[in-house]
Amino acid sequence: MKITKIIASIVLLTAVIGGTAEAAAPVYTANVQVAFTKDHPDRALIDVINSADSTLDVAIYSLTQPDIVRAIRDAKGRGVTVRVITDKLQATGRTQAQALKLIKNTNIPIKVNTHSGLMHLKVTIADGKTVTTGSYNYSKAASTKNDEVLVTLVGEGVVARFAEEFNVMWNDTDRFKAY
Repeated sequence: MKITKIIASIVLLTAVIGGTAEAAAPVYTANVQVAFTKDHPDRALIDVINSADSTLDVAIYSLTQPDIVRAIRDAKGRGVTVRVITDKLQATGRTQAQALKLIKNTNIPIKVNTHSGLMHLKVTIADGKTVTTGSYNYSKAASTKNDEVLVTLVGEGVVARFAEEFNVMWNDTDRFKAY
């Protein structure tokens, strides 16, 4: 069953050392929408992308679904400032390389990780007001075959935290480079 517009608190883990809580992580309140594969997460994501008026930041491991690529490009065409971060290994795959070429040809800046780990995030931030996350990669298999979830969050604090992490990655010239 699709869960929509649930007001929820997202509680991050509290660090516990020796049985004593050293520091409590922030608690965020957000409007939460959830789309599992059968709920068409691609449509929910495209709705978020299409809602962007000023900024769109995308950090995604796999980006191959043509409708999502088109929506990202269309955002740029509407005058939205768009930035994309993806995984260096995924970027070498034929389908993703083609998708990234289409995006780059629209003058959207793209960065890939240079560190030894994966850039495994699945995050889209629209206008600093809405963020999507979850297991959902932006691929056809994730949209139709896999067991996936796209979580959409609307809430000032939680969106700001995702934006902060995106900006740290974007500005980190040691761990991320232009594609």
